[in-house]
Amino acid sequence: MQLWYPASSSSNSIARYQRWRETTLTSFYTPLLHTHSRVDAPVASASTQFPVLLFGPRWAGDRTQNTALAEDLASHGYVVATVDHPYIAGRVQLQTDRVIDGVVALEGPDGPNASAQSRIAFWNSTLELWAADNLFVLNQLAALNSTRFHNAFDTNHAGAFGHSFGGAAAFRMLGLDPRFVSAVNLDGWTFGALDARTTQPMMLIDEQAVADREHDLLALPQPGTTEDQLDRADNTAVESSLTRFGGYRLYIRGTQHMDFSDQPLLPPLRRLQYTGPILPTRIDDILRQTVLGFFDQTLRHQPSSALTTPSSMPEVRIENWPAPSPTPAK
Repeated sequence: MQLWYPASSSSNSIARYQRWRETTLTSFYTPLLHTHSRVDAPVASASTQFPVLLFGPRWAGDRTQNTALAEDLASHGYVVATVDHPYIAGRVQLQTDRVIDGVVALEGPDGPNASAQSRIAFWNSTLELWAADNLFVLNQLAALNSTRFHNAFDTNHAGAFGHSFGGAAAFRMLGLDPRFVSAVNLDGWTFGALDARTTQPMMLIDEQAVADREHDLLALPQPGTTEDQLDRADNTAVESSLTRFGGYRLYIRGTQHMDFSDQPLLPPLRRLQYTGPILPTRIDDILRQTVLGFFDQTLRHQPSSALTTPSSMPEVRIENWPAPSPTPAK
């Protein structure tokens, strides 16, 4: 776990993007990159507590993969705890200095030929593990709040966000623990994260190809390929949840899957994989505005123009699914 939080002025060393032993052949340079944060800086003083947000990376990702967004949220008064999940994360260095490589394949133990039902069952069981990790982190922050953080953290009103599988894990927290108020999924399936308990506000931010895929599926025969079945199941779960409980769904033109992480902002070698034509600074700005706006609305009750009148974001199509009005008692 790594914490990003509002801090007082400090002369402590500047935090590196990643630790050496957690790098791979394609990320060997990241420990040379500086963030905009200081190591172990004192927590800033404020008249109100800082809401806590938990972040989950993609499958085989790592806790640092959305550092730009985490730092921006911290600069606006949020505490962001970024969580690694050993054996599924890329590489994790424990406190004992032991390094654990990611060895669990996304398709599960049955491999790439697994049926849709087999994959969904495997992913759902993994979601429960990630949810348990997230609850442990929130409980630890709550336990340390009075001693280590001077009661500056509001652990009773938390949010969750994540990229890809981490986005599904964020949705899974809704309904699981009443402290989680809202969640954001960055370009990820929901797997089994949405059910009757998921009544809190949620937001999905997807690449435009997701909307195109939904349209294409209407013309394809059923049941179709395994991917067709998985996409249909996910679309059904998302639409059902939005219809029953409301929420936001955003589509961003010019993006691909890795545009929803720091990858476009890293050196050119990393911009070549699964990123779209949108400018790196542009997608970074859009994610900062929309994610901050959503959590400001749901955790601080401050309406956000980014989600109501987004004239400054022509690349974004926003669907606002209002929550149904409660049925009057007879």
